[in-house]
Amino acid sequence: MNDEKERAANETAQDNRDFDRKDNENISESSHSDKKSLHESPQLPTWGFPPAIRGTIDEVSEVYQCPKDFITVAIVSAVGAAVGTRICSFDGKYTNYANSLWFVIIAPTGSTKTESLRFVMKPLEEINADLHKLYKSRLEAYRKNGGDIIPKVQRVIIKDATAESMFEKLDLSPSLLLYRDEFSAFLLNFNKYCKSGSNVENYLSLFNNNQVTIDRKAGDSLLIPNPALGMIGGIQPEMLQKCFSEFVENNNGFGQRFLFCYPDSKIPTQYSELTIKAPTTNYWNGYLKNLYYGINDGQSNIYGENGIKMTFSKEAMDLYKTYYSDTQQKIIGTPNGYIQGIYKKLQVHVERYALVTAIMDEANSRWNEIRPIHMKFAIESMAVFEKWALAVYDRIRGTKNDEKNAGELIREFDKRFHLKQGKQTALAECFEDLSQSLISLSLSGKR
Repeated sequence: MNDEKERAANETAQDNRDFDRKDNENISESSHSDKKSLHESPQLPTWGFPPAIRGTIDEVSEVYQCPKDFITVAIVSAVGAAVGTRICSFDGKYTNYANSLWFVIIAPTGSTKTESLRFVMKPLEEINADLHKLYKSRLEAYRKNGGDIIPKVQRVIIKDATAESMFEKLDLSPSLLLYRDEFSAFLLNFNKYCKSGSNVENYLSLFNNNQVTIDRKAGDSLLIPNPALGMIGGIQPEMLQKCFSEFVENNNGFGQRFLFCYPDSKIPTQYSELTIKAPTTNYWNGYLKNLYYGINDGQSNIYGENGIKMTFSKEAMDLYKTYYSDTQQKIIGTPNGYIQGIYKKLQVHVERYALVTAIMDEANSRWNEIRPIHMKFAIESMAVFEKWALAVYDRIRGTKNDEKNAGELIREFDKRFHLKQGKQTALAECFEDLSQSLISLSLSGKR
């Protein structure tokens, strides 16, 4: 494990020098206008990241012909996963962990979100492999020599967890990133699993980093004191209504906890021969592994036994208070309970985003304070996420209203022409937006 850490550190240092030769810009205290390439506004800012991170975002976006926003949210998510619960922020009232941001990337099939996500998450997958080797070694020693504690496998990233199995995995690794290329399967499973209020409450507690207790009929009860769960995955626009409409209807607070990445993505029209250069790959692998091993390697842990608690400078808190007041005015200004919830959660998201930004800031090497530049960058980012959240809400409600209107038309059509099964199929074939199931549901009065 130490060899891996040393190798990662050496690669990071070398590739930092490579990037510095290409990009010697310093992070300014004022925002910069990011170049728009594959889509128009809104676009997430990147000026608050180190030059090498910005270079990585640019190159991966160019190679995979995808919006920079895909890579931006993936990098924020991956950094949070590497840090886990070892670094937190405290604003005088609330503690927040970096690995508690839930991202959903919305893009059509063929938009290369899978490939760009895979590049960013690869170092975490390799850390998982290292942890599994360590577990196998400890298990073998336990079987040979015995001991009081049975070794348990640790993870930093998971892909296959269902809503009901998540807590078992968090009991073994209290900080996890759920990464699923197709996130709709998890959401649909969640809708099925979380019919009872207690199940929903457990996930709301996960987002809030509150203690979770689960009493199970079979097996031991679970108590997870300070869990941190990050999420990231992709979903097609056509699946939004199916996956999120129940959260909108119930307004139980689950849907508003997601940060939607919803750029104007385009499917690449031509083959590209570009590939990601070795210095970029080596830099990103080394950066993320060095971050993880530096915090979690007990033999050379410079961060203190209980981790780091970052506070906010007075100027950063002043910016936050202004943002909080602005969003409070928006809450007061809308009677829509779901939209009110969006603004309430943005007040939480902005602190966590600022924390990740501060962790990534190379000039903030001791990680003791969140400064105005970090908060300003996070607030600018929240303005984009706000627009995307409202666009998602409009699409979900619009889809539902469209189906309602279509249902009324189908029933009127049936009154006049008495649709039978064969005619229902023919009607569906005539209109590409009408499915056989929608026609059946409309005739039964369920649409």
